Amino acid sequence: MEKNGFSKLALALLITGILLCVGVVLFVGIKGLGAKYLVTEYTQDIDESFENLSLESDISDLRVMLATDGKCRVVCKRLEKFGCTAVVENSTLVLRETDERKWYERISFFGGNTEAVIYLPEGKYGTLGADSDVGEVYLESGFSFADIDLHTDTGHITVKGADAETVNVDTATGVITLVNVNCTSATVDSDTGIIKLIRMIATGEMNVESDTGSVVLDSVDAPSISVETDTGNVRGTLLSAKVFTAESDTGRVNVPNDGQGGKCRIITDTGNIDIKIVEG
Repeated sequence: MEKNGFSKLALALLITGILLCVGVVLFVGIKGLGAKYLVTEYTQDIDESFENLSLESDISDLRVMLATDGKCRVVCKRLEKFGCTAVVENSTLVLRETDERKWYERISFFGGNTEAVIYLPEGKYGTLGADSDVGEVYLESGFSFADIDLHTDTGHITVKGADAETVNVDTATGVITLVNVNCTSATVDSDTGIIKLIRMIATGEMNVESDTGSVVLDSVDAPSISVETDTGNVRGTLLSAKVFTAESDTGRVNVPNDGQGGKCRIITDTGNIDIKIVEG
C-alpha cells in the first residue's frame, strides 16, 4: 500500500512539474511576442541588374508583382527582429528571411502577417525559384520566365498568368491555382491540397499528381496530359480531343470516347473522373 501511494504521489508531482514548465514557456512566449512585435514596412530599391530570382522564407508570404513605374524594389512587412534581406548575387536576386528572435520569443499563438513583395518591371527573366514553408506564394501576370519553380509546405500557391519553358509547382497541403499559364512542360504536385488549372496550355507534357486533393481542369490543353490521384476527384474541360486512358477502382468514370487527338491519362483509386471537351 505504501509503495502504491508513493507511486501515485510521484506521478502527480511529475505531471504538476510538466504543466508548470509548459505554462511558464507559453507565458514568456506570448508576453514577449504580443507585447512588442508590431508589423512595420520598409522598402529596399534594387539597382543592380539580374536575370534570376531565388526567394526563400519560413513563414512570410512571397509575392511577385508588376512594377508599374518600371523600377525593381522589395517591400517587406515584418515584425520586430524578424524580416528579410535582398541582394543580387551572380545575376540572381536573392531574398532571405532574417530572424533575430530568442527561442522563447518564437513561442506564440499570436503575431502579425509578414510578407515580402518583389516588384519587377514587365519583361523576360531566367529562373523564378520561390520556396516557403507556411507562407503563400503569389505571382502576378505580366512576366515571362525560362523556368518557374514554386514550393510550399502548407502555404497556397497562386499564379495569375505567366509564360515559361518549364513549370514545376508542388505543395504538401496548400491549394495550387494556376491561371493563364503558357509553357512547354508542366509538373504540378500536391499531397492533400486542391489543384486548380485554369486556361493553362503546354506544348509538351503536362503531369499532375495529388494524393487526396481534387484536381480541377478548366480549359486546359497539352498534347500529353497525365493526372493521378489516390482519393481525389478529377473533373473539368479540355480544349481538344484526346485518346483517353481513364481508370478508377471504385469511382465513377465519364470521359469522351472519340479516340482522336493527343493522349490523356487519368488514374485514380477511389476518386471520380468527369472530363469534357470544349474545343476553342
